[in-house]
Amino acid sequence: MGLATDSSNNVYVADNANQVVRKVTSAGVVTTLAGYPGSSGAADGTGNAARFYSLNFVAVDSSGNVYVADTSNQAIRKITPNGVVTTLAGQSGNPGSADGVGSVARFYQPSGIIVNSSGNLFVADMANYTIRATQPLTTPVNQFITFAPLPNHSAGDAPFTLTATSSSGLPVYLNVLSGPASLGTNNVLTLLGGGTVNLVAWPSWC
Repeated sequence: MGLATDSSNNVYVADNANQVVRKVTSAGVVTTLAGYPGSSGAADGTGNAARFYSLNFVAVDSSGNVYVADTSNQAIRKITPNGVVTTLAGQSGNPGSADGVGSVARFYQPSGIIVNSSGNLFVADMANYTIRATQPLTTPVNQFITFAPLPNHSAGDAPFTLTATSSSGLPVYLNVLSGPASLGTNNVLTLLGGGTVNLVAWPSWC
């Protein structure tokens, strides 16, 4: 289906019905970069351990990374020059039209894909009738963590749940940094004595 070339004149092929990405050198040597011929799926992995489902178009950046519009998986996949496949954006089997970071984003039959000199991807999100764009992972993006209002608590009170959300939409992890408290499953905090409790919070993409 799709073709793209790198700076060394290698050609990368979205071999749709075979569910693989092929590499063709300028001398005409063909190898399978990622995927297993005739086997569809959504697995990340290296080389033939990875799976695609109706991949349509590919793009190559200046570092030789290949980006795949994995249409029926509703995802954008990334393949390193060594054949390591990861899901860059979207979630396999979950179509939609949400913007966001990583698996929070949703596509609906992404098809065409290109990458510019700054590393930005542009995706023709076919069934959503939109053009979607990404920022390179090296571009800083401001993220915010917000805590739900919390009433005053004292030592001896029953354990209570802490709730925090990230502006990225990804899960937030919490831990006790210092003070007389312990944090259990599902962010349930137990006060163990009097004093100040300091918490640390971070989003799952760190």
